Amino acid sequence: MLAPATREAPLFGLVLCGGESQRMGSDKALLPLEGRSLLERAIACLEPVCEEVWLGSGPSPRYVALGHRELLDRRKRGSGPLAALEAGLFELRARGRGGYLALLACDMPGASTALVRELARRAQSEDLDRCALAGERGLEPLCAVYSDALLESVRAALDAGDPRMSAIEGFPARHAALPRCATLASADPLVFRNLNTPAELEAARAWAPPMHASRAWSSPCSRASRACARSSRRRSPRARAR
Repeated sequence: MLAPATREAPLFGLVLCGGESQRMGSDKALLPLEGRSLLERAIACLEPVCEEVWLGSGPSPRYVALGHRELLDRRKRGSGPLAALEAGLFELRARGRGGYLALLACDMPGASTALVRELARRAQSEDLDRCALAGERGLEPLCAVYSDALLESVRAALDAGDPRMSAIEGFPARHAALPRCATLASADPLVFRNLNTPAELEAARAWAPPMHASRAWSSPCSRASRACARSSRRRSPRARAR
């Protein structure tokens, strides 16, 4: 196992796997890709750099057989990934050690351990509240590292009835200021591909990288506090839809 990505602050992982998979026709998290389910691939991506990997399973447990702690949404149905992030940050805060949460959607097989490690390194070294992957289509908040200080921002967004992942940028974090954010830019479109249909899953068999393979990214673009919200106007469809 590789050394943890952060030494001063702990890093935990949360795999998003609580969706309804309507377009896929069955639970996408359990579908196989290169010998492993999508969920197992995401867990394996996070494990080398995280002290523990949790599963954001939605309103009820779904993957007990995998032996990972399942964190259940604390909000009404339909609150989406932001509710899962709240559950993960709540668990992280309860540990009493502060630190960071690496968030990864189970349907992003292009993500790599090296990418998560770099997101975590930047989040800690620059004292960020969020460091997220970004590309030509905008921000990808479902492949990102979040500070436990964002729990207040997430709660406030959900309390205001705004479940978009980007909504947290407009609400103060625990330090009473707007979140400090940065992005890690990647020119590789495969990193951003998420699998929603059987056709997309079949196509992924041709391009999905081996586990822990490195994928390219370029120089990061940093943003802080209010600048975070201003400079992230272009967002991926996933960010806008949530």
